[in-house]
Amino acid sequence: MAAEQELAEVLRDCPTLMETKMVCVALKMNRKTVYKLIHKGELSGSIIGKGYKMTRESVNDYLNRMKKKGKVENESGNQ
Repeated sequence: MAAEQELAEVLRDCPTLMETKMVCVALKMNRKTVYKLIHKGELSGSIIGKGYKMTRESVNDYLNRMKKKGKVENESGNQ
């Protein structure tokens, strides 16, 4: 739960529209992984200007789906 709470706090402080770099930091993923998630349709993002932008809501939706699949670690480090 601690990891989930920490992530929720990070996302709460993020703007409504997030650039790829901010999503990478929040999800602790590299840029290529975030791009793969977008291209696979697992994370909703749109090209605006020079790069992808994602809404805070789409990042939360992705996290909730991963939680349901058991892919978000809990505080003990177990899935």
